[in-house]
Amino acid sequence: MPKKKSITVRRFFTLLLAYAMFCVTGGVVASGFLLPAVFGANTAVKALIPSLQTEGINFDVTDLPQKSTIYASDGKTVIAQYYTQNRIVVPLNQVSDYMQKAVVAREDRRFFEHAGVDVQGVMRAFVQTYIKKGDTQGGSSLTQQYVKNVLMSQAEEDNDPIAVYHASEETVARKLREMLVAVQMEKKYTKAEILQGYLNIAQFGNGIYGVETAAQRFFNKSAKDLNIVEAATIAAITKNPAKYDPTENLKESETQRNIVLDLMYQQGYITKKECTDAKAIPVKDTLHVQNVNAGCQAAGDAAFFCEYATKQILNSKEFGKTEEAREKLLEQGGLKIYT
Repeated sequence: MPKKKSITVRRFFTLLLAYAMFCVTGGVVASGFLLPAVFGANTAVKALIPSLQTEGINFDVTDLPQKSTIYASDGKTVIAQYYTQNRIVVPLNQVSDYMQKAVVAREDRRFFEHAGVDVQGVMRAFVQTYIKKGDTQGGSSLTQQYVKNVLMSQAEEDNDPIAVYHASEETVARKLREMLVAVQMEKKYTKAEILQGYLNIAQFGNGIYGVETAAQRFFNKSAKDLNIVEAATIAAITKNPAKYDPTENLKESETQRNIVLDLMYQQGYITKKECTDAKAIPVKDTLHVQNVNAGCQAAGDAAFFCEYATKQILNSKEFGKTEEAREKLLEQGGLKIYT
């Protein structure tokens, strides 16, 4: 069960500082929502706490869209797979320790310390982006990234283009909402639960969602068996799935993998020797890429039978009252169909 936590002064001022920072970076004036100078600290607290709500947002990882699989009579041979998001949800204890540490090192080094919003990260991003005029940085914590991914996934599943836009727009309002929800999340859920959610919802390029599917795609193994090199390779992808996918850009993938390895060493997750030895291994020598074709077109000689099984599901009300509901179940329900 999720661990309950009471809101603290530190949490409140963490949120308040982050909000003020993003108001400055966005060039807007705080009005109505938070005006401590006008309404006083008590008013600010009363305005904030009711807003820190996660009602209506589904953080249950088992409800994420998962691919369905049709197996042959031996119960092992895969005939076909269906999905809108190619994902296999796994619990955190089925993800290697290296993979967990690689993601934290890459995405949010203070993940286990902050209260949902990494104030130091926000300030660093502000200085880098607006003072030094460098590359644009968001300063989002891993918790905030998880919130964004959940909002995006639910909007897409609901086929709501307006919600998709609001979940991805580059505005202070979106950042603020993510911060509010992130702080509330850390009151309700443990760090392990949040990390588990992120690892299952994150995108890893070419329609690959979740760390288990990524492990099977790139290395033909389960996430629980990933070693240091493989974990760092996968963790590097999330920053830019289109650019850092090793099947699309091998050189850049290796550069980014080495950055992750350096971060893991700097943060004490691996030794200097482990880092050096891992960086000496070319990414191309570690890959064991698997195809990700969907539907009966990938069934080969079993295509006719695949079509038959598919039609049985789509035409049977046992799998849903409407054809639309049955199709959604097939493409998102994570069915295991044994023939």
